[in-house]
Amino acid sequence: MAVDWTGLFKTLGSTAIIVAAFAWLSKALFNHLLSRDIERFKARFAAELKNNYDKELEQFKANITKELEQYKTNITAQGLREERIRKEIIRWANPILGAVQELNSRLDNILDNSGYLVLSKNYERRINKDWSVSYD
Repeated sequence: MAVDWTGLFKTLGSTAIIVAAFAWLSKALFNHLLSRDIERFKARFAAELKNNYDKELEQFKANITKELEQYKTNITAQGLREERIRKEIIRWANPILGAVQELNSRLDNILDNSGYLVLSKNYERRINKDWSVSYD
């Protein structure tokens, strides 16, 4: 039995070429399918990312709007409170100012115009004819 080396090499060579061609085609098909899946994944991921970004942006806008409205409400309430306080100060300040001026005038009469003399029990005569003050 003689081995036909030429036929063996032809068979091995053609088998190797067929296997290599099959491997190359398999690799090309796998790369093509993989790249298609990658592109689909990229597109889906980008769409989900944009959707999540839009939702977060809307939530952020809603929070900012709510905080702005709360700030406006607080500013308005503070302004109203300050206006009420200002009106109360004016309402009370005028009578108090009058009372202070009257007290100042009375103290001036007592201290500077000898009004302290009528505070004594022994004082009988009037210091100023226009005064109605007496010890009693």
